Order: sequence, then C-alpha cells, then structure tokens
Amino acid sequence: MDREDDEKSPYVIYDATSGLLMLRETKERLDLVKRMVNDKSFMKAIESGHLVVEAYQVVPDKYIGDTSPDNLLQRRKHVNFSLLVLQSLLYGTQSIEEAAAEGRLMNFDLESGTISVIDTPEKQKRVAEYLATTKLEENSGDPTESEQSSNVKGLKAKRLVIIPQELRKDQTTEGTRKRREFMDPLIEKIQDFLYGGHEKKDLEKAAAEGRVMYPDIDEGTIDIVDTEANFRNWRTTKQNIDSERVQLLQDLNIAASRNQPMSIDPGVGVGSIRLGMPKSEVIKAIGEPYRITGKAFEYQNLGFALFFDPEDKVNAILCGAWCPPSDILLDVFKGVTPEGIRLRSTIQEVRAAYGQPSATDEIASGFVVLHYGTMDLAFREGKLVHITLKKGPRPKDGKPSGMAKAQIEVEIRIIETGADEEEGESINEILREFPEAGSLNPSGLMKAIPRNRIDEIFSKVGRSVGILVISAPKIRVINGETGHINVASPIPIVKDSSDPQTGDPDIGYVDLGVSVEVLPTLLDSGKIEMALDIEHKTVDKVFQQTDSDGNLLPGPPINTQRKSLKVRTENGETILIKPLWQGELEDPDNPTEVWGLVTARTVGEE
Repeated sequence: MDREDDEKSPYVIYDATSGLLMLRETKERLDLVKRMVNDKSFMKAIESGHLVVEAYQVVPDKYIGDTSPDNLLQRRKHVNFSLLVLQSLLYGTQSIEEAAAEGRLMNFDLESGTISVIDTPEKQKRVAEYLATTKLEENSGDPTESEQSSNVKGLKAKRLVIIPQELRKDQTTEGTRKRREFMDPLIEKIQDFLYGGHEKKDLEKAAAEGRVMYPDIDEGTIDIVDTEANFRNWRTTKQNIDSERVQLLQDLNIAASRNQPMSIDPGVGVGSIRLGMPKSEVIKAIGEPYRITGKAFEYQNLGFALFFDPEDKVNAILCGAWCPPSDILLDVFKGVTPEGIRLRSTIQEVRAAYGQPSATDEIASGFVVLHYGTMDLAFREGKLVHITLKKGPRPKDGKPSGMAKAQIEVEIRIIETGADEEEGESINEILREFPEAGSLNPSGLMKAIPRNRIDEIFSKVGRSVGILVISAPKIRVINGETGHINVASPIPIVKDSSDPQTGDPDIGYVDLGVSVEVLPTLLDSGKIEMALDIEHKTVDKVFQQTDSDGNLLPGPPINTQRKSLKVRTENGETILIKPLWQGELEDPDNPTEVWGLVTARTVGEE
C-alpha cells in the first residue's frame, strides 16, 4: 500500500484482503487501541454489532480548514458545547467512567470539527436526530425544532433558536445584556413546563434523571436533553412561548446603538476618561468593565479598552478593532478628534490633518500604523480601524506632538521546536555554520546573535527540524516606560456550575495566548536593557466537563506559564532564550521546548 503524505500525519488504513488494520498515532492513543483490542467484552460487543462507531461533524463548515486563531477558538467552542450535550444525551445519569467500562466512548478532533462516538445503534440514532435540529438557517428567528419522529425511547435532544437574527449579531456588552434579558424569562417558562418549576430543587431533580438544558447566550440557542414524552407535548407550550417572545421584543426595543459622540484629545484622553485617571475614578465615570484582562479594562459597549500602569492609573486607551472579527467595535466607538478624524477615516484624510508621522510601520500586507507621538493610528486597507492614545505633551495647533524621548522597538518571537537529543544535535550541526550563534546547549542559554544573521540561521533550522511560531508581536515603547503586548483571544469557561437564581451555569471568559510586559532602558553606553514578563495561557486538554450526576464542572482549567527576566543587548542585537518553558506534551517520547527571540533597537529621537 502506497501513501503520499508526510512522515508525521496520523492515519488509519484497513486492508480487506489481509484483514490488517494499520495505524499511525500518538503513543497514548495507540495504547488506548491496544487496551480496547485486548478487552474481550469490548471486541465481542463490536463484532456482534452491539456497539458501532460513527463520526459527527459538530462545527459549521465555515470554520473548517482555516487555521487562524479565531477559527480555532470557534471550533473549540462548538466541540466543547456539543460534548456537554452528547454526554447528557448518551450517558444520562451514568458517569463517563461507567459508560467507558461498557466500551461506550467519545473522542473529538478539533482540526476536522468532529466527534467520534462508540455506542449502541439506538444511541447513535439519538445523536443523529439531535444534530439534525442544529443545522438551522442563519436567518431563523423562531423557536425551531426538528420535525422528525422517532420510535427511539429514552432521552432525546433538540436545539431551539430563541433569539432573533438582529439581536444575535450584536456582540457588544449592550447586545449581551439584551440577549440575557430576552432569554431569561423564556428559559424559566421552558423549565416550568419541563421540570414543573424553575427553582434549584426542580432543576436538580430533573438533572438526576439526565434531563438538562444548555443555554448559549452568545448564539441565542437552548439545547435541551429530555424524554420523548415531554417533547411530544412540546407544541402546546411552544405557542405560549411564541407569544412571550413577541412581547419581549416590543419591551426590549432592539435598535442600533445611539451613543453620543465623544471627543478624542490626543495625549489627554477620550470623553470623560483621562490618561492618568485612577481606576476607581474610571469606574465612577463609566461603570464596571465588560471584561478585565490582565491590566486592561474592556468596555465593548463604548468601543475601547483602558490599560493601567502599576499604580492603577490609565496609561493607554485603545479604541476600535485590530482584527475583522471585532469590527462591530468600529461602529460602537463614537470618538472624533477636533480635526474630524474618526474610525474609518482614510489614510489620506489623516495625513492631511496631521502631516507626516514620526514613524510608519507596515505590520502586514495592507496593514499600516502611523505614529504621531501620543497617538498611533492603525489602518487596514487604507481605512482607520484602531487608535492608541498615550500620555504626553498636549498637542499644539490641534496636532499631536512628536517624540519627546527615544523610542525603542521590541520584537519578541516565541517559537516551539523539538527538544529531544536527536533533534537538538541536528540544530547544533546547522549552527556550526554560524560561529557567532554558538551552541544552543545547555538548556537555559541566553545568547546574543547579530540581527542580520538571525533570519538566515532560523530559516535553515526551520527547514531541518520544524519550528512552530506561536507569536511574533512587535511594539514601540518610549525609553524608560512600560509597554504591553496582548496576543490573545477570549474563550468561554464555566465559572460556577450552577447559578443560584436560574440553575444555569455561570459562564465567564479568559484570554488564551501570549501577553508580554516590557520595560526597555537605553543606557549611556548605547546598549539596551530590558525587563521582560512573558505569560502564555493554554487550556487543559484533558478535562471532564461533567460530574457523575451530569452537572457541569467549573473549567476547563487554564495552564499558565510565565517567564520573568532581565536582559542587556547591543542596539539591534537579538537575544536567544532557551527555553522559556516546556511545550505541550502531545507525545512524551518527543517533547518540545518554547524559545524566545528578543530583538530591540532604537527607532527615533526628537
């Protein structure tokens, strides 16, 4: 059998002639297969047809195939949510361990967005029927259910789309508030019908029978796992809930945001928020933030975020959206400068208003940042999409002032690469061609490499053993001031398994990715000294979402890896730090390490 693929891709091949099954997988998964094959009761169940294997796609097609971080997070969200529902549907009051003892298992593949289920044909039919109710039209605004009938007895699952389309699209804080106000009364109505009440005791009694409900506030859906008899009686209550929805729509008055315009004062602040304002005064002025991430307050209802210094005073205001998934913030933020510059202004309009910038960065194709001292303006395809305001001298004649101090550009490339002896030796063999780089051993090395050689060195290394770039942020910081880089995306987590008022899980958000705090200092000798604090957050891949009673557990746990250090380098030199931390151990026989490449150079002085 010939295969045209790389040497590391997993595969499963069955040869009907010889009856051989060939697998290439991680050591843990191969060990699991061996245990299952050696389990006589499991093999008997498979051979008799008592257990069958089916794979189900639970992620919409639009998120499949794209390896961007945003799409990966969407795939993870859909898979995790589907796992919760399927566990309740398939196992009911059984624990995962009890089902596994019978050979009934589930596994997921994030890349393809699928969940593989080993279970009885009867249970497989339940899964297929449930997933049929989730394939809904985008413009659906009615409580929708599957019209399929079934003779399968026991628990069934359905998805109801409760929120109308216009409210599902509004991802601002105000939109979330309106969705919750809209859904909460409907959830109680459904609970009253299914469980005989919506008090905690009513929900616990139903959960003990495997009958649960999973609302998704962002998507405006409710997934219900319940008995066939309750679903047969659904149509009577559905009419009452439809009437309730109409009244709620009238009460909520779903309309576009009517925020009043705010003045942008470069070097000073936005609206009532001033650079240097204490955190307590910020909360008094505009209330609690939508989300707190590290040292940042996010106000999505206003379209900006505030960063605080170690004394809890505002030292930067970030307005708008860097990336397309957050473009709704371009409409939410109502700030405008005295010269009439606002989000979506053209790059020509900005240059006409402020003249030539002190510096220009092209971050990627079509993505440009103009630096005007206390104001950095980012453009995507020629349109202003993001404004960063920093404290500094008040502008003269309505224009931001130039740089009062030297600026230092810091680039931090964080990479993951093989760390076993065989691959480590191959890396060092390549580096012998570059004497100035030295050896990458022993572990813990900090080595200075001239900037003009670093790209050439790692181009060769990457072709030989493979390097995964986790993040490569770049920032400009005024000499002696602290800069912050946050390359992360939020994911939903269960903060509390049950809200005492509604019985619903309390869902919060945590940012996954890389965040960096850097304090560069330009020394009299011309060297640059940097204090670095690098943090990397990932989700624990091995996590049981429910307890033995089918209740949601808080989580998933977040793994946090942090490195704090101080380095000194020549202007324009790159420091190699090996390792920052250990990589995620997908294969214990082939571990990985995460390295850091930090480059600093001065870029301007007034």
